[in-house]
Amino acid sequence: MVSADAPFQHFHYGSLEDYGNSTANFRAEVGLLTRNVLFSNGNKQNGYHLTFIGQKSKGLRFKISGVEMQGCGVPSLGKSCINVLNAGEMNGSYLRQLSVHDTGSRMITVSSSDYV
Repeated sequence: MVSADAPFQHFHYGSLEDYGNSTANFRAEVGLLTRNVLFSNGNKQNGYHLTFIGQKSKGLRFKISGVEMQGCGVPSLGKSCINVLNAGEMNGSYLRQLSVHDTGSRMITVSSSDYV
């Protein structure tokens, strides 16, 4: 569990938007953790995945560093540990100092995205 010790300093848009019979969730969590972080599935059969989806014309940016991922990936759904989809140009984005082990799938899949 992560908790904040001070109010957030920046506004981040988030809402649910209806598109016909579907609802898109645009409520992204945004955070800066300054210590090494462990993501784990708790040794359960099903893994987990982090997915970053952008609008190719607007681009997307993320910075992931100092993360350990254990038991990630969902092979039955074709999900890698980290999925970057339709993000366009991602200048300034990076993945650094990652430790990925005991996975059920590939570590990263990048599709329709540049400069990761």
